[in-house]
Amino acid sequence: MALEESLQSRAKLSAAEIRDSNAGADPIDRASAEEEHQLAIAARVRDAAQLLDVRAALKRIEADEFGWCAETGEMIGVGRLLICPTTTLCVEAREQENSL
Repeated sequence: MALEESLQSRAKLSAAEIRDSNAGADPIDRASAEEEHQLAIAARVRDAAQLLDVRAALKRIEADEFGWCAETGEMIGVGRLLICPTTTLCVEAREQENSL
């Protein structure tokens, strides 16, 4: 839940940055502003995707389905969940997915 709140807060900040970006008359200033604008958009897209993953994980917790591999049905290790709490795959299933 804290991660969800953090992502929502960052989304608001990045939206404000994108909205308030101001390119100056100088070509170097415009180029710099454009680069910052693109980075803010990329961060917002990344945060939005992560927010969807967090909300899906919270739904799995409510449904008592959290911590189980979507592919194998096996329990996902605690260590993996601590590193990536939104994961839906155990290590073996993820490795098999990556090898395809």
